[in-house]
Amino acid sequence: IFFETAKSLCAQALQEVRLSVTMLRSDWLLGNSLESAIATLIKEFQTTTAIIPAITIDLPQPLSAEISSTVYRIVQAAITNIVRHSAATTASLQLTAHSQTLYLIIQDNGKGFDPTQNSTGFGLQGMQERTLAINGQFNLVSEPGAGCLITVQIPLVRP
Repeated sequence: IFFETAKSLCAQALQEVRLSVTMLRSDWLLGNSLESAIATLIKEFQTTTAIIPAITIDLPQPLSAEISSTVYRIVQAAITNIVRHSAATTASLQLTAHSQTLYLIIQDNGKGFDPTQNSTGFGLQGMQERTLAINGQFNLVSEPGAGCLITVQIPLVRP
């Protein structure tokens, strides 16, 4: 029975890895605006959690494909973390652009965590790496019992 359980767990892990690779390879923005792609994520989030997040999107100009893809992946990872780990009852997302800087703020009222102790997943690391890859700034504030706040600033004009 031990080997059957191990085999089942390995098959499940392989399926999850394949799904993750498929999601990373696919271009969810193909033919869609960033706003539309985020709306789809939010709709799935609402279905999964029954939380209706407060959303503000104010983008006076279209974003480059690179920035749009980065923002989409960050939002996707943050929402995944909220669903899987936070036990939140409220969440908010703000995406705005001012003075050639894009601002992304994602917040929840979940159980929070100690960021210095979080070493089990790639979600937060991936968000930070994606932000830094386009000269942005990534900041995360959380503590046990106090939810999570992610802020991202991305320059819209490349140096």
